[in-house]
Amino acid sequence: MTPVIVIIFSSDAVKAQELFVFTEPASNMPAKSLGIRASNWLMYDKANSTLSYQFLPELMWGVNKDLMIHFDGFFTNQNGNFHAVGAGGYAKYRIYSADAVNRHFRMAAFGQLSLNNSAIFQEEIDLTRNNTGWAVGLIATQLLHKQAIAASVSFNRAYNNGPENKFPTDQADQAFNFSISTGRLIFPKEYTSYMQTNMNLMLEC
Repeated sequence: MTPVIVIIFSSDAVKAQELFVFTEPASNMPAKSLGIRASNWLMYDKANSTLSYQFLPELMWGVNKDLMIHFDGFFTNQNGNFHAVGAGGYAKYRIYSADAVNRHFRMAAFGQLSLNNSAIFQEEIDLTRNNTGWAVGLIATQLLHKQAIAASVSFNRAYNNGPENKFPTDQADQAFNFSISTGRLIFPKEYTSYMQTNMNLMLEC
């Protein structure tokens, strides 16, 4: 588990300090809204002296105030050419909310399903990039004025990446994952407009 510190600039004044990079908060995006996110991953392969590239486009849909759905695509340059290797989906449903002025506590349940036919080259079960499988879990988020803290726990199950890429028999195909993230709104000190740019400091583990 590696901690990551990130500074984020955003023009969304609502729940800005809950916009974590690698983890999801219990809060959802606004109802009837769409979002687009694209992730790029680079890894140097020492054995072949090549640079492995992964591109992950993601469409996010706020169905209503309680339900949010993600649709993902997986692309890579494995085998020398850039091509699609799979797709996935993610759904999060808010199951509890206690809101007050400048604070709230929320809990959400989530499920994830991924199909991937790329070669399996890592021990970690990673449904967002490398593995076929599913996951279920819970997320809790506490917002206290400008500080947000989120924690999650999930169970992951991995399968073969198609008939050509069997899951290694010497690796565990099931795992429990947990994460904790915190974010603090650094700027602006006071809001005067919903168009203001926000600066947030994040720590994710």
